[in-house]
Amino acid sequence: MNNKGNPAGLLKAVRKNPKMTTATKRRATAKLRRQLGLPRVRPHRDPTSDAFQTVQRATIETFLWFVGLSVVGILASFDRQATAFFSLGQALLLWKDIGDADKSRRLLSNFVAAVLSGMIGWATGDGWYTLGAVAVGLVVIMKFMEKH
Repeated sequence: MNNKGNPAGLLKAVRKNPKMTTATKRRATAKLRRQLGLPRVRPHRDPTSDAFQTVQRATIETFLWFVGLSVVGILASFDRQATAFFSLGQALLLWKDIGDADKSRRLLSNFVAAVLSGMIGWATGDGWYTLGAVAVGLVVIMKFMEKH
């Protein structure tokens, strides 16, 4: 790239070009910044805010699962066959949760979900629900200890 022209104007023109896609603008801007020797611009991330959002999302998701499963359980309780299928479905969900509990990128959300599920199980007097939450929580804790 030659030294003629206005580099700041060129960057502004790339950003304002309506015919370029977002990905193309991003690549062109990055290339211009490299050619001009400008530092890379990265968005500032707040780890505390990210952790809070993860906890908030896991809490809402766990509560919605509990409400949804409670409604389905109540509806299924009127028929023996439906109750059997519902219990089988719950067992499969628990098996999936235990299998997913050791994913490194979701340790915090899995731990929050396990704690909330355990508290819901304890509050409702559902021993199986509490036992499943404890199993998921133990897998998460073991994975965390193995990682650190």
